[in-house]
Amino acid sequence: MRKGIVWIFLTLLTLELAAQEGANIIKEYRMKGRNKFVGKEVVTVRTFCIDGYKFLISGTSFIQFYEDQDGLPMPAKCDVN
Repeated sequence: MRKGIVWIFLTLLTLELAAQEGANIIKEYRMKGRNKFVGKEVVTVRTFCIDGYKFLISGTSFIQFYEDQDGLPMPAKCDVN
């Protein structure tokens, strides 16, 4: 059980570091919230530009942005400045 948790942690850490290595941080937000189990907590949410597309990382979640174009979901592109 303990080995499984360690492997999951290391895998998620490796994925996050790999994502940050080739990415540009567009914005970073720190949000304060309340959790009924933990109490007060601060959540960091980062918006990245990877290969010209927008992604969001919060904790262990990695999500791609999508836009509505002619009724179809299309990946959101980053503004290159």
